[in-house]
Amino acid sequence: PIMPNLNRPIYENEFNRAAKNYFIEALFRNGFSVFDVKPELTDVSISQRVTRINRQNLTLLVTFAYNAYGTEFNSASGLTTYYSSKNRQPQQSRTLAQDLYDKLIQNTPQRGRGVQDLDVGVLSNVNCVSALIEAGFMTNLEEAQLMINPLFQQEVGEESCQGVCQYLNVSYLPRNNLSNYPLLRRSNRGNFVFLLQFMLNQTKAYNLSVDGIFGTAT
Repeated sequence: PIMPNLNRPIYENEFNRAAKNYFIEALFRNGFSVFDVKPELTDVSISQRVTRINRQNLTLLVTFAYNAYGTEFNSASGLTTYYSSKNRQPQQSRTLAQDLYDKLIQNTPQRGRGVQDLDVGVLSNVNCVSALIEAGFMTNLEEAQLMINPLFQQEVGEESCQGVCQYLNVSYLPRNNLSNYPLLRRSNRGNFVFLLQFMLNQTKAYNLSVDGIFGTAT
């Protein structure tokens, strides 16, 4: 629906992409290797995404989305995570969805809608453990406003990383503790270089290869 304070609708990818980028930053900080299934700004079909995923031999997949009920603002609201019982690893996918849900619901006033089974391509047709987050309803006025709130986008990204850490039994490294970040110099390699290159590229002033190598361009 048209947002009354913006005089335009908010598009789902305005939230999805931002939350995903905060998630990727958190994953790099916590030592994970990352594959961005859809780096493009343009749309990519579900079948094409599934093909990309199944070529990568991934440990797990997390997808960000925002829900809708009808086409006008209404009272439908809440946070849901999904898995598919048709996934090759249904129980592990349900566990991942539950771990994500537990972290996401801890620090939000939103209504919890629980963990649900859903048969969609990015859950059912991929060859890895998979879960999907619908962080709210774009047809709920208050939750629609959250979609473009950077603090909410960051919260969803960080708490999703916490859920992944819980699922994989990895200690979570918080974002806002500066002592967690090493001083980087030329010739350094590793995840914090990945993080630096990724964040520089988000400023749109750079187009670095995100290769984890602190070379001349970085």
